[in-house]
Amino acid sequence: MIEEMPTVELRGEEYELEPLGIAAIYKIVDIVQNVGEKVGKDLGKEAIDLTQIQNLPESHQIKIMMMAVKHSENEVYSLLEMILGVGKDELQDAEKFPANTPIKVLKTALQEHPDIVQLKGDLKNLMSATMGENEEG
Repeated sequence: MIEEMPTVELRGEEYELEPLGIAAIYKIVDIVQNVGEKVGKDLGKEAIDLTQIQNLPESHQIKIMMMAVKHSENEVYSLLEMILGVGKDELQDAEKFPANTPIKVLKTALQEHPDIVQLKGDLKNLMSATMGENEEG
């Protein structure tokens, strides 16, 4: 069964998100991990867990996200190309893709994309199975 892909509206145009494969998942993990390490280094810390910044005050969240943007331009362009199915040259067209495009697209993908939702569920199940084995063993 093919699941319906979520859409994101940018400058009045609807874009249906593309199905995601292994390469996109590795790209997301790479961005979260490597950018978290680079931002942490900028702040004089070991690493920042970008998945947990919602627990910080908004001013800190903004500062961390701005630093993350600085460190992830190429990775984000590559991921947006996969998710939206458009090229980097097209993504640089401000008439089509406003400055908030990466945030809108990534937020939609992480919250609604069936491939990512399925992956999150599978990872939880794997962790439960692994933890259960460790407790028994």
